[in-house]
This record gives sequence, C-alpha cells and structure tokens, in this order.
Amino acid sequence: MFKSEVCRLREEVKEQKELIDDLLQIIGELRAEIKRNDKLCESLEKIADNSKYRHQLLKKNGKLYILMRCHEEVDRYRQKYEFRLHLYDISRNARACRAEVTVYHDVGEVKIASLDTEELYQRNGLGSFVLSYLVHYCKISLRNKLYAKMYAGSPITYDGVRSFYKKNGFEVTDSGYAVMQFGADEVEK
Repeated sequence: MFKSEVCRLREEVKEQKELIDDLLQIIGELRAEIKRNDKLCESLEKIADNSKYRHQLLKKNGKLYILMRCHEEVDRYRQKYEFRLHLYDISRNARACRAEVTVYHDVGEVKIASLDTEELYQRNGLGSFVLSYLVHYCKISLRNKLYAKMYAGSPITYDGVRSFYKKNGFEVTDSGYAVMQFGADEVEK
C-alpha cells in the first residue's frame, strides 16, 4: 500500500510539472506578444511624430502594414511632381513593397517608374494594394492616365508582369506599356 501511495504521488508531481511547463510556455508567448505590441506602438508613434509623411494603415493576411508617401520633389520647370510609396510590415519593421511615381501636371498623367515587392511578400496582394492606391490617387486628383513601362528584367517573368497589370485592370500594349485611362465619369468626390 505504501508503494502505491508513492507511485500516486509521483504521478501527481509529474502532472504538476507538466502543468507548470505549460504555464511557463504560455507566459513566454504572452511576453513575446507584449514585445511585438510594444514594437508596433513604438513604430506607430515614430510615424505619427513625423508629419512629412502621409500614411495609411492596412491589415492584410493577418498582418498590419502602413503605406507611407514620402520623398516628394517638385520640378516646376518640367511641370512634374515625384513621390515614393513605401509599404511597411510593422511587425517586422521591414519594407514589403515600394513604388516610384511621377505626376505630369501639363498632360494629366501619372507614370509608375517602378513597383517592387520584396520576395518574402510576393503573391500576397501587396503590389495590387499599392496599385489600387495609385488608381484612387489618379481619380481624386483628376488625372486621365496611369501607366507603367514593363521590363523583361523584372524578378518575375515578363508574362508575369503582364498578367499582374491585366489582373489589376490595365490594358497592356504591344510596345510594353500597361495603361489605365480615366474618364470624367470615373472621378471620385
């Protein structure tokens, strides 16, 4: 009877140790989550403090991103305006997607000089999100055309670039341009 009591107590101790291990694992996960949230708050505070950036938050695929419009340059002689869009993954504090854009005031056109998505973030709809932002920008700023020159040296194949722009509503020309035209009826108020 004494041996059975010892065995029972050993089993209870073993169960208690397993319970403690499980609790320690949960505590570790909670600490990691608190660190991620602190990092997120710190990143958001930095962005909010920097008034030269225009920014927009986006939650996609369970992650939080911030789209920042920055590095604005105006060339009054050529009547053009250039800016960059950066889409950051806040949890990793890493850039996911980038676009360089030129706005031509005299002809009402917007040219996408480059649109790059980091390899880790490809095929998640982030490039399409940046394109949709540019389409919206064109509509609210009364631009009549958004276009991009497609390059064969892209990390994805030329056919992949063509299908990307087609999927996002662009017409693809034989000369290697992706074009979206806007009429007066498409202007958003």
